[in-house]
Amino acid sequence: MIVVAGKPASKLRLHTENGPISVALERTSWNGAGLVAEAVNGPLTLRLPSGFQSSFLVESNEHTPVSCQASICSEVRRTWDDRHRRMEYGSGEPVIRLSTQNGPISVL
Repeated sequence: MIVVAGKPASKLRLHTENGPISVALERTSWNGAGLVAEAVNGPLTLRLPSGFQSSFLVESNEHTPVSCQASICSEVRRTWDDRHRRMEYGSGEPVIRLSTQNGPISVL
């Protein structure tokens, strides 16, 4: 699990194959250069604090189960089509971009 508490000076990049990515954000906004994480054949979990304000994008292929239980989930824009599933939050360019292929997604 990656816990982000401070302000990263550069963009964080994570990649895993056949393993999970779990990101827990402790602040209500992202103040760093950004976060890009990709899981292939692994689950993806994003834990957000109550009142989270920064923009994010979570996406996957069409076979991925998706669960959103965070306090902001009623404001998340969801796009489901024959090939992709996307959840977007906030305005402007997403500073947090998470994706998975063939793994479940949870936003908590």
